[in-house]
Amino acid sequence: MYEGNLCQGVDANRNFDYEWEKGGTAECCATEGVSCANDYKGPSVWSESEVAAVRDFVLRRNDSIRLFLGLHAYGELILLPFGDTPEPSGDYEDQRALADNVRRHFPTSRRDF
Repeated sequence: MYEGNLCQGVDANRNFDYEWEKGGTAECCATEGVSCANDYKGPSVWSESEVAAVRDFVLRRNDSIRLFLGLHAYGELILLPFGDTPEPSGDYEDQRALADNVRRHFPTSRRDF
C-alpha cells in the first residue's frame, strides 16, 4: 500500500523504466500521478515487485532471450513496440510479420487489428 494514495494498483506495463520521465503514451500523460487512473504508472520506476521480478529474470538471461512477449487480457490486440511514438521502429516489418502470424494462430472475436 502506498501512503497517501486513495486508490491502490499500478498499470504494470507503465512501471518499467523505458520513457519513465517522459510519461509514455498520450493516455498516460493525461492522468500521470493520479493513483486512481487505469494507466497509473506507480510512485516510482520498478516500484512493483512483479515488474522488478520480470526485469531481474530478463537481465539474468539477456544473452539467451530472443523474444519477450507480454500477454494482455484486455482488448484482444497485438501491440508492437514502441507505442510512445508514431514513428515505426527499424524492424517494424519483422514485428508486423510476427504479429500477423500470431493473429492467424489465435483467433479472436475482432475482425481486424
